[in-house]
Amino acid sequence: MTSVRAEYSIGGSRTQKQEECALLTLEQKAEVLASSSIFEFVPEDLVKKVAERAGEIDVPAGKVLFEDGEPGDSVFLAASGEIEVVKGNMVLAVLTRGDMVGEMAVLAGGTRNATVRARSDSVLLFLKAGALRLLVQQMPDVAFGIFGMLAKRLRKADESILALSSKKDAIASLEVADGPDAGRKIDMVGDRIEIGRAAGSIIEDSTHCALNPPGPELGSERRAEIVHSDGSFFLQPIDPEDPPLLNDEAVEGSVELSGGDIITSVGTKVRFEPKGAGDGH
Repeated sequence: MTSVRAEYSIGGSRTQKQEECALLTLEQKAEVLASSSIFEFVPEDLVKKVAERAGEIDVPAGKVLFEDGEPGDSVFLAASGEIEVVKGNMVLAVLTRGDMVGEMAVLAGGTRNATVRARSDSVLLFLKAGALRLLVQQMPDVAFGIFGMLAKRLRKADESILALSSKKDAIASLEVADGPDAGRKIDMVGDRIEIGRAAGSIIEDSTHCALNPPGPELGSERRAEIVHSDGSFFLQPIDPEDPPLLNDEAVEGSVELSGGDIITSVGTKVRFEPKGAGDGH
């Protein structure tokens, strides 16, 4: 177990006592596996057999698990913490306990098709390629679970493509000014858009500007929404007791926006620009 763990060591060196305390028990590993939809219909005794073959690794916040384009020989399941799936400067998904990542390179061959890094201090289980293939052969329910997971991802991708193909003209744009997503632009196409923290596999749609904060822990969410009315744009807090910042000042009530205004939400600055003649209101 220790040698398997060392093979995927991402963090710094550990003392023997730290290593022993960090190890998950067989029962804890089985609980992580059971929390995944992939093992939803697998009997408990078989889940424990899979847990016996699962390695474990710690990934400190900000560390990369694997890079886009690398060969892949293992799949990973999140046991704790949050993991980001990144393509270029875009965060495609935020994965939590029970979510699997890295299966495409293992099952289909080839290389990783995205970069995966820890959004917070995380613990992951992993299965080597040979073990996963054997598992799929011996337990058809696992294969169906993986197919179901992939089908859901494809459905979400289809919905995103459909939304893009029928997308309305933008009436304003938001550009992330700092943090992990600096430079990313989000179009506002309707009369309302929410600004807040990214979570789950859907990172943004026509009504959400989902942000990935610079650190895993934030004392304040400062979620906000922009409302368009009669040609003007207004910023207002979702929680009045935890308002966003507009040009570094807390927003009280509803405040009209101007081009170039800087909105701060979940520790991230976003630049607002209206569309139209002269980029005015």
